[in-house]
Amino acid sequence: MIGTALGGLIGYLGHKDKMKKSTKSKKDDSLPDTPFLTKPKVRMYWEPDQIKGDKYIEKHRVWVLENSPVWTKKP
Repeated sequence: MIGTALGGLIGYLGHKDKMKKSTKSKKDDSLPDTPFLTKPKVRMYWEPDQIKGDKYIEKHRVWVLENSPVWTKKP
């Protein structure tokens, strides 16, 4: 029982260390001039219940992009 717990802990710590090393190498490979996307400005509103002819449309949310994301050199 103790051996199983100890083995699991050692495996977890080894995996965690391996993941740290792989993320560091990915960061080092990135170019300094890589552009970023800015966050879009999004607005949400509720559309009320509606009856259109023979259709009943239930209340629902509508998401509108007010400013789309754009490429920039600054993060």
